Amino acid sequence: MIRGFLDNLGSALLALLLAVMVWVVAITDGNPVQAKAFPSEGVPIQVLNVPDGFVLYESIVQRAMIILRAPSTTWDTLNAGDLVVFVDLAKTEPGIHDVPVQVRCARCPQERASIVRIDPARITVRLEELLEQRLQVLVDVKDRPPQGYTIETTSSNPEYVKVTGPRSQVEQVARVVAPFLTKGAKAEMVQPITVLPIDGQGRTVSNVEISPSTVDVRVVIGELLGYKEVSVRPNIQGSPAPGYYMSNISVSPSTLTVFGMPATSDKAPGVLETEPIDVAGAKVTVLRRVAVIVPDGVTVLGGDPNVLVRVEISAQQGGGSLVIEPTIRGLDAGLTASVSPKTVQVILSGPLPLLQGLKPSDVPVLVDLSGRGPGTYKLAPAVEAPESFKVVSLVPDTVEVVLAVAPTATPSPTPSPTPKKR
Repeated sequence: MIRGFLDNLGSALLALLLAVMVWVVAITDGNPVQAKAFPSEGVPIQVLNVPDGFVLYESIVQRAMIILRAPSTTWDTLNAGDLVVFVDLAKTEPGIHDVPVQVRCARCPQERASIVRIDPARITVRLEELLEQRLQVLVDVKDRPPQGYTIETTSSNPEYVKVTGPRSQVEQVARVVAPFLTKGAKAEMVQPITVLPIDGQGRTVSNVEISPSTVDVRVVIGELLGYKEVSVRPNIQGSPAPGYYMSNISVSPSTLTVFGMPATSDKAPGVLETEPIDVAGAKVTVLRRVAVIVPDGVTVLGGDPNVLVRVEISAQQGGGSLVIEPTIRGLDAGLTASVSPKTVQVILSGPLPLLQGLKPSDVPVLVDLSGRGPGTYKLAPAVEAPESFKVVSLVPDTVEVVLAVAPTATPSPTPSPTPKKR
């Protein structure tokens, strides 16, 4: 009896094993296992447990490629956030180390996913003592102010910054510089400037952090003793022709720097006039190079007391109207056209001197009949205004055109000859 029971148990276990194998094959066929990189772009490598008082010589910017093996349905539910790729630097001593890259995936077991390979499997890190220094900001003015001006003071806010990083790099920082450009300024300037860590050879030091990284730089620029900046005022004489006006006046340069004995230059007026510039009767822009009248005892810096004066002359604008008979274009042969109304009113704006001499023949009003057959049409005429003129309105803005077939001329009968009497 026991023998029979054992035979039956063996058969049952064999049947159960076969059933499990059939189930596994069926499941696998419907949900095949695949191995591939996930995610395709890789995962950033994190650095964990850096010992207190130490820092990496340079940041790790590598990404690790993770090869996972999982059923095909798993790829739809797994996401990149499920993977944490890291190196653990706990208890690591200063120096260069070859450390393993590790992966943590909390959802992988329940998703029946396994890690096949990590690439790279190991990376090299350099651990150094963290060093911090407090350095004063040096304002480095890269250019010079204009002649007659000088840089009086420079300062930064804050005056000191903190430099941190690996000891080997921080120790190379000889100074922290704020490069500054005056760009021809003649007064006080305040600008935010990004500071740079510089070594003893004038090169920028990498792998260090500066806090704050930007400071407000103040540069005070003042006039040298005996120098004075003065404005130039053009001396315009006369008036443009009737119907014209001075639309703009410009001077280049608009200021000059004069110098002399301090007692003399300080008494020089703040505005100097030019020699007279005559624009009487002008209808176009006047361009003249003239001398500036400089008082005794002072000299123009650079030795050239001349400036270029530009007086722009523009025509006064006005408005007017003309009554014009439209001109027909594109009328097919064999057709006649009649336009109603016979004339239209064109309202224009433009230069007043030209407007006063404008004639109807100067402003064509065109009605295009190209490709049109017999019938009645409402058409908008086109106005060809001369250059410098603008069409304000057209009254009326449409005309009625009637196209008809031209009548065919009937030939006159030839008279019969009268018989002569014999």
